[in-house]
Amino acid sequence: MSKLGRETKETRIVANVRPGTGRTDDPSLVGQRTYTVQQKDSYWSIAEKTMGSGAKFKKLFETNQGRLDLNSIDDPLKPGMVLVIPRD
Repeated sequence: MSKLGRETKETRIVANVRPGTGRTDDPSLVGQRTYTVQQKDSYWSIAEKTMGSGAKFKKLFETNQGRLDLNSIDDPLKPGMVLVIPRD
């Protein structure tokens, strides 16, 4: 998969991300930062790692809600899900 910009262990900027899968093919997401969910991750912990504050967890959820068919903030995150990290 092509990458643009910098990459850390937790986040990467990918060339294309397909909604619902976090894989390639959606040109509207070119250049977005993403995070691949790991075991025991929560919206709070991911927001803290990638956005600097766990308190931004709602923005993280809202950004990914439609892409991943998440109906509620209580829907569990599953390892391997690829979340788009919102820009501040």
